[in-house]
Amino acid sequence: MGQLTLLGTDPRPLPREDGGTSRGDLGPEQLPSSAAPDPEQIDLFTERARLARDLEGALWAGDFLAGRGLRRLFEKAHGVSAETRALSFLEELADALASPVPGEALPAWSNVDRGLQAHPRLRRIIEGGVLGRLLRDRSAADLAAAWPGSLPALGRILISRPGASPEDGRRVVRGLVRDSLIAGRRLDSLDFRGDAALADLLSEDDAPPWLACLGVIRRLWPAPHPSSDVVAALSLAFTEPAPEEPALAFWFCLQVAEDRDCAEADLHQARRRMKSLRPAFHELYMRRPTSRV
Repeated sequence: MGQLTLLGTDPRPLPREDGGTSRGDLGPEQLPSSAAPDPEQIDLFTERARLARDLEGALWAGDFLAGRGLRRLFEKAHGVSAETRALSFLEELADALASPVPGEALPAWSNVDRGLQAHPRLRRIIEGGVLGRLLRDRSAADLAAAWPGSLPALGRILISRPGASPEDGRRVVRGLVRDSLIAGRRLDSLDFRGDAALADLLSEDDAPPWLACLGVIRRLWPAPHPSSDVVAALSLAFTEPAPEEPALAFWFCLQVAEDRDCAEADLHQARRRMKSLRPAFHELYMRRPTSRV
């Protein structure tokens, strides 16, 4: 992890036994050219680096209670920097951030995250600490359901987790995005710049459920296996859906059209309804290559 740049503050000048100033108070022209390093000053740097590593390690691990204590110790020994001042939220929110309950930890993290815009590295450390700790015991889907706004950050964590496959992480993230779009949530393409194909999809000017359908057409994610009710609905006479429902109707048809186990008659019926619901998307679907997600 290395030494925290946010704790790279200059040490306080050490007092001399004769009451004079230390070397830290002298200008460059006053320093002897061959002056040897002050052992006490070296010890101070070494201690500062150790505290910095311990604090960064505690934050990355999600141990915010330990982080609160280490921050206090660092400021007492080495003074306050802009960045350690930015960690002052630990005084009030360390317990909430360290909570094993997503409904407590994630709102606290969201509140902290908004206040760390000026400290991107610290912001990423806190993000990794909160979400990484919760992901040890919870699924990414559980966390996204508990706090939908965490989805972009979860994407960054899942793709970069040590020992995990970035491709597997990307697959999980795309599945979470798919489910969020079907639920009607809008997502900003800029939050997913690490996945060019996904960012391109999210930049399209369409309602979220339609983007979920387009994601299947572009093979960004698979359509879920259709339920028996979805398949049975194809045998009913087609009626024009309400204005807010065509995308979901198209989505259910996609589930059948993508299912290898569905009867041939159901597949053709699903495709006919897709054409009635949105001809342009039906055409894109029929013209795409035959390989599957």
